Amino acid sequence: MASSSGSTSKSDDRQHYRDREAAQEKQSGESSSSSSSKQIKYIPFVVVGIIVVMSAAMGMIWAVVKPKRPVYAMEYAHIENVTLFPNPMPTSLIGNFSFVMRAYNPNKNSTIFYESMKIFNTTDSGNESATPFRLVKNFCQPAFNVTRIPFKVPVQTSSGPDDNMLGYLQHGRITMNISVEAKMIFKYRLWTFMPRTIKIYCQPAAVFLGNNSQPSDCYINF
Repeated sequence: MASSSGSTSKSDDRQHYRDREAAQEKQSGESSSSSSSKQIKYIPFVVVGIIVVMSAAMGMIWAVVKPKRPVYAMEYAHIENVTLFPNPMPTSLIGNFSFVMRAYNPNKNSTIFYESMKIFNTTDSGNESATPFRLVKNFCQPAFNVTRIPFKVPVQTSSGPDDNMLGYLQHGRITMNISVEAKMIFKYRLWTFMPRTIKIYCQPAAVFLGNNSQPSDCYINF
């Protein structure tokens, strides 16, 4: 009888031990699941916090550096391969208007990168939805760098029936509105700022016959 009672007691102890282990594993699993759930809930807040801190840091650097706007100007303009008609008093012309646009980076410690630059002729369209006639390759400007961008615009135009087109050209009475759109990125030492879309509007550029030219300023809109 004593032997049977001892065996039953040992069996009960083993069962109790297994039940206790199972309960502990279940509790551990629930605790781990709850901890993981809490961590997942905090991830969006951590990401937002990082973004806010980085934005604040970039804003402070921008305020300290105060990068200057680049300076643009239409430096050179003339007409090439011109055909005037009819003779002897031409009122129409066909040719290529040749321009050189000057870009200057006035910043001492900042490099400017340009991407997806497009040049438009808004003289005829009167809006900015015109198809660009020139796509400029991406380029960068170190401090105080000057970059010249040449481009040509095919043109066919006419004057009044009693006007001489040759006189228009000699006196710079033919003008063209040039606009530019690009993505600009400032880099200050190890910091690279977010891309900004800029639009450049040049005052009507007067086109002359031959090598004469009249520079015109450009306005930059961030």
